[in-house]
Amino acid sequence: MNMKTMLRWSALSAPLSVIFMTAPIALMPETGWSEPIDVMTVSVRRRDENAQDIPVSVSAFDSDFIEKQGVFSTKDVVKLVPGVQFDQGFSAADTRISIRGINNSRGRASVAMLIDGIDISGENITAGGGGSLLNTKLLDLERIEVIKGPQAALYGRNAFAGAINYVTKQPSMDGLVMNISGEAAEYDTYNLRGSISGPIIADTLAASLNVAGFSSEGYYDNNISNQPVNDFGQPVDAGNTQELNGSESVGMRLAVLWTPTENLDITGAFTYSEDESDPRAVAKVGNANQFYLDGARLAPGTAADFSFMGTQDYGQWLGTVDSVEESDVMLSQTGTGGAFSGSEDDRMGASLKINWDIGPTTLKSITSYLNNEAKLYEDADFQNGLGTGFEADPVNFPGAMTYLSLANDYQDETDTTQFTQDLILESNNWDRGIWLIGAQYFIEEVENKDFSLGWNNDPSLFFAPGYCGTDPFQFSCDYAQSLAGGDPAKSIDRDTDSYSLYGMLSFDFTEKLSASVEVRYVHDEIEVTTNTAIDRVSQYFMHVPIDLAGIAPQPVPLPESAKQTTSDINPRFALDYKFTDQTMIYGSVAKGTKPGGFGTSQMSRPETAKMDPETLWAYELGTKTTWFDQSLRVNAALFFNDYKDRQVGVTVPDPVTFWPSAGIVNAGAAETKGFELDVLWLANDYLTLGLGYAYTDAEWTDFNYDEIRPNGASDKDRAICQDPNGDCSGADIAGIPENALTLIGNWTQQISSSGLEWFLNGTAMWQDERAIQDRVDTPYVDDFWRVDGQLGIQNDSWSVMLFATNLLDDDTVVWGQGYQDFENGMLGGNFGGEPRDESVMAFLPDPRIIGVRATYRFGGK
Repeated sequence: MNMKTMLRWSALSAPLSVIFMTAPIALMPETGWSEPIDVMTVSVRRRDENAQDIPVSVSAFDSDFIEKQGVFSTKDVVKLVPGVQFDQGFSAADTRISIRGINNSRGRASVAMLIDGIDISGENITAGGGGSLLNTKLLDLERIEVIKGPQAALYGRNAFAGAINYVTKQPSMDGLVMNISGEAAEYDTYNLRGSISGPIIADTLAASLNVAGFSSEGYYDNNISNQPVNDFGQPVDAGNTQELNGSESVGMRLAVLWTPTENLDITGAFTYSEDESDPRAVAKVGNANQFYLDGARLAPGTAADFSFMGTQDYGQWLGTVDSVEESDVMLSQTGTGGAFSGSEDDRMGASLKINWDIGPTTLKSITSYLNNEAKLYEDADFQNGLGTGFEADPVNFPGAMTYLSLANDYQDETDTTQFTQDLILESNNWDRGIWLIGAQYFIEEVENKDFSLGWNNDPSLFFAPGYCGTDPFQFSCDYAQSLAGGDPAKSIDRDTDSYSLYGMLSFDFTEKLSASVEVRYVHDEIEVTTNTAIDRVSQYFMHVPIDLAGIAPQPVPLPESAKQTTSDINPRFALDYKFTDQTMIYGSVAKGTKPGGFGTSQMSRPETAKMDPETLWAYELGTKTTWFDQSLRVNAALFFNDYKDRQVGVTVPDPVTFWPSAGIVNAGAAETKGFELDVLWLANDYLTLGLGYAYTDAEWTDFNYDEIRPNGASDKDRAICQDPNGDCSGADIAGIPENALTLIGNWTQQISSSGLEWFLNGTAMWQDERAIQDRVDTPYVDDFWRVDGQLGIQNDSWSVMLFATNLLDDDTVVWGQGYQDFENGMLGGNFGGEPRDESVMAFLPDPRIIGVRATYRFGGK
């Protein structure tokens, strides 16, 4: 029996054996076992509680675990929790997290990112569904909480599928505490962090300061020099052999705690960081191996026809991505012949938290401010030269090839400002449960400037005298001239005003039976303004932009704005029953709503990019148990998610010109269902073992392009869905593995009477293959293993360890994206109107990295 068969069998049998047998097993003897597992405190319900006592599925990691495992990023966190995926696209500003099969391709993030309960999630304007993440290296962490299932009632609009909450350490009132850690590893990787915390005025005022610096030269080299000349024999700039996947970051965080009275404490924090990331190592996998004509598959083995009015109108690569050679990584030059700089984020944040104990209740105020300035300059066509050639006139000039290429550099700047104010009133020491009520106000202002050559250089303008450049190989045209001295960039401004009212009541009917209800009402108003109606899609279809005065009529008054207003109520209901102090069963029903708004990625006119909210009803049945003097913890959950109105990017006709333009629609419905198991066992005084497993069945139940496109399904829709109506129902949801497994082990043993210990840690993650696109005909990324380990010595004050990430040097590609093939994918079926062939752009994984990490602590653990 192979691994996949075993895991699928387990997915069917384990839920019944774990959930419904917990009560009888609780009667087994519980003596003679190891020390009890430490109680993990979490703040999932906005107060400190035992994770085993709440009817919520949560994985939590304390500061010791974080330090030993080298958890410095969200990617490090996610690989420890089966059922949660972290994917990054072409840049650091295009990151996506999914939980229990719920992910996003457009709109705001589906998973909220929080620091001490403050949501700092963002939404990328130009990368649909993506966003930048925080620099977690700056945070002196008490713990990390990964919460599964909709948490909109307490955490707000972004906790659609769940949330990741980073809980920081409070400044120390008990004396001076210092911590310094350093790391040196292969690929010139260095990581230095330090913190100091202590009282300034005894029992009244304390402060903490964290600083961090990180640098890595990158793990791969660009190999464009392997192509010494382009299609016209011109030398390629060998200077673009830049290192890839490298990054640098520096920053600081200052926190101050003031307790003027026993009943009042005030915490203020200020954070500043600068992050720079090289372009990612990306390689094209395969040329099209399946071709289509009029929405139907052509016979196997049909060769590509690049003639004008060829015999097929679309092709794609179908297969499973395994590993990719570094020599296949060939980013092209910039428009000026140089290297791409990658991405840059400068982030400043501040927060003020007030807790006022006023007897039976506590009044809390949480104020936060965030500003993020991001720059991005990356390759988007991955080719030098002129791309696919076709015979423009095969009758009179057979063999005479014409080439078409777009200078498709991707360059933009985005300035995001967020302000949030929360007011909360909650119960103190109510003997029948807990309650709270709250109100939140959120505003966000985003300003984007898009300098990308893909939108402001239209090949059709080559034929418009006075507007085009002189380079015959790039058909360049400076759009700035058409704006008569105006802003040379496409600008998109997005303003969001949101307010919400929320509350929670948890009531103990008996000592064993409790119920809770949570609810949030949220009202969103989003306005988008743009200075031009050009979009990338209409450019690639070679139409003259509709707002170029002197070339075409200007039917659209510019700048153009549109507004979207939505209101929703998101409840959550839970019931839990405690058989014993160590065994609980619970059930919950929750609704999540992801806000509507505008799909600004490749947007032309705001009205064509409006989208309605997504909705999710989530059902969960779970159990939390501890056994054998609390040396064994077994938690399990069954879940079912009913997911409707997913926001999907499509090409739509412009309502004025009827040209194909970038738009967005709400698709049909999807379901995700599965089972999760979490086991932690203190086997003896030295050995700790952990296992996590997630089975997720995620598929589209209603996804018909003929119903969601304003002009009906296209030939391409019918092709990728293998259906005459473009019905993709039954397709796997992209990016979701059916099976995921995590194994954790630790051996710690004393080696001297002075308290010196040696330890060996290991984590292993296995993940099933995943569909790359939401379609019936889709490529996949293969299943893979990732193994990390640490070997070291420690005492109460210091530790030194040798560590390795990706210990087995598994080079299997973890993620890829379906993408237009600019180099070999321009067929001539309907010259100027056909879709390009597609391939897969694979992101090379980090190789094995070995290094040394040391930590010194003074004044505290």
